[in-house]
Amino acid sequence: MATQKQQKQLRDMDGITHIMDRAELAQHLKISTKKVDELVKCGLPYFLVQNNRRGGIKRFRLLDIHAWLDRQTELAK
Repeated sequence: MATQKQQKQLRDMDGITHIMDRAELAQHLKISTKKVDELVKCGLPYFLVQNNRRGGIKRFRLLDIHAWLDRQTELAK
């Protein structure tokens, strides 16, 4: 799990959790956008921002992503 220090680092100056789109998340994690899509299918948390397209646009909260990755690492041990 993310430590309090890590959680604080993942927040911006206003205390709002960083929110990223798919490309930004891929860049942050140093993976491809295709890999992000694969991780979404495996349960990577996201939320939808409504628009006029099919269902909405996926957005990712950085704290949720790091917490999910931490859980996956613990499960793999």
